[in-house]
Amino acid sequence: MATNIIKLDYQGLDVGFTGEGWFNATLAAEKFGKRVDHWLANQETKDYMGALSTHLNTRKTGDLIQTKRGKNGGTWLHPKLAVAFTRWLSPDFSVWCDCQIDGLIRGNHPYYDRLRARDMSAVSFRFMNNVLRMVRLEDGKETSEYHYQNEAKLLNWLVIDEFKAVERDTLDAEQLALMTALEERNAVLLAQRVNRDDRKQKLAQFAQEWRNCQPLTLGRAA
Repeated sequence: MATNIIKLDYQGLDVGFTGEGWFNATLAAEKFGKRVDHWLANQETKDYMGALSTHLNTRKTGDLIQTKRGKNGGTWLHPKLAVAFTRWLSPDFSVWCDCQIDGLIRGNHPYYDRLRARDMSAVSFRFMNNVLRMVRLEDGKETSEYHYQNEAKLLNWLVIDEFKAVERDTLDAEQLALMTALEERNAVLLAQRVNRDDRKQKLAQFAQEWRNCQPLTLGRAA
């Protein structure tokens, strides 16, 4: 089991998964007032695990169940076993978990959309800052941290409606995608020596047009 933990929200509960689809059964069981060891003790569960082991060609318990201590601790279940376990908890929760696991394993879960958006925004942020620095250098001006922060706050205002610093890890996939588009556009406007007031107006118009062109749901983690 890999150690990269993905937290996905189910009705206010942070459910832990790995990119390989392993599932933290302990926290989920607590939400539904049940215990993992009670389920594991069921004869039906033992029969299911025996059949699953046969089909997966393994007899090692650790290939289906792993226990982790400390942060993100608990009993973690193999994705095939997790689906069976969640049926014992709740039909709705089971269907939800099945969909999350399938998306994570296939690599098309909205969680990955957000990761890709986050990586792209980091690249566009550096690009915009480099353009800002070069333009000011050509004008014989030094660029301080204040200048970078001021540009960032301008774009933050267009994304979250607040002129302040923001931690990008708090933004969803749609906000990150808009941020990337704004940083790229702002870099072009900076290179064209458009003054700040005009850039603010052009960027606000661009942000509105960008939002109007997006689908109603853009890759957000569940």
